[in-house]
Amino acid sequence: MRRSKFTETQSSGRSKRSKPDDKSALYVASWAFRNRRTWAYERGVQLRLIQAGKPNQNSYVESFNGRLRDECLNENCLIHLLHARAMIEAWRREYNEERPKQALGGLTPSAYARQLASATIQPGL
Repeated sequence: MRRSKFTETQSSGRSKRSKPDDKSALYVASWAFRNRRTWAYERGVQLRLIQAGKPNQNSYVESFNGRLRDECLNENCLIHLLHARAMIEAWRREYNEERPKQALGGLTPSAYARQLASATIQPGL
């Protein structure tokens, strides 16, 4: 019986694949940025990038990423991609629709929407 290359590689303890070098990783990153920059220019979008190593320049996103990681990803065992999508969607709905928001006076978005809908609009204001 013939041994496969995978078995031979595993038994020898060495991988025959080489790791990508830093130059190829930089090439892919610069290629992706160039495409993003071209897309933005064609649509009149101004890109504003944060400085490397300065996450405080992007504090809202960093705060959200920390909450998502702590409250959803670390708390659930995600079995496969569809399960992960369902769990993240459930967390997103709870985060956006059911949590009280300080900016809305401590109301949930749905309660705030009901309050606005029931408010009478006074003409002339």
